[in-house]
Amino acid sequence: MKISYIKPKAVLIGVLTAMGGYTLVGLFLGIIIVIIAAIGHDMSPAYLTALRGNISVRLVGLMGATLSTCLGGYVAARIARSSIFWNSFAVGCLLLTLMITLAVLWPTLTPPWKLLIGLVVTIPAALLGGYINRRHDKPLQTAEPSAAANSHLRRE
Repeated sequence: MKISYIKPKAVLIGVLTAMGGYTLVGLFLGIIIVIIAAIGHDMSPAYLTALRGNISVRLVGLMGATLSTCLGGYVAARIARSSIFWNSFAVGCLLLTLMITLAVLWPTLTPPWKLLIGLVVTIPAALLGGYINRRHDKPLQTAEPSAAANSHLRRE
């Protein structure tokens, strides 16, 4: 792989897009947790922590993060226009590096099962974004009209 295949601007914007998605997912889940706690009339820190640790909340967060990673790969591929898979791959590698760094710095931030799934799906999710871009970025192919189809247009 040549380094010239990777467009730094595309990769940076892809990573920032994914991180923005992570932030939005976290905000969304935080709002949902507060709404559930308010409905239950229990805003104690212990209850909020229990809600945050709920397996359903964790799974929704994991799915949202995976979709955000996919979006980051898509954006990088869209901006790069060439070598779309290399740029999407670079986004996945950078996000994976950030995930590992956060796991080392704050080991209690994410449960091990969620971290393991994140390690497995991050790069494929970013590559899926590049693949989706490739599928939707193809020019429309129009068939040449046949002579028989245009026979009504001829003047004789």
